[in-house]
Amino acid sequence: MTRVDASGDLPSFLIDQHEVTNRQFKAFVDAGAYRDRRFWKVAFVKDGRPIDWNRAMQEFVDRTGQPGPSTWKAGATRTDRRSSRSPG
Repeated sequence: MTRVDASGDLPSFLIDQHEVTNRQFKAFVDAGAYRDRRFWKVAFVKDGRPIDWNRAMQEFVDRTGQPGPSTWKAGATRTDRRSSRSPG
């Protein structure tokens, strides 16, 4: 992970160093990697407070309850049908 410092109206954020396609990212999620602690090197924080692993895993689901980003629906992004690039 790389920290990008705040600039103007944009707050600081973390970004991965390697670009992947939506298809590659979905394969990662489908393989259960979100539930594998070795891939998480940064502490979980919600509302400015640290949360433990179990709570983070409960929170990190899509609208159907599947693991993944909250903007996904049924484990897929709206553009998942394409191989477009997605950060990850």
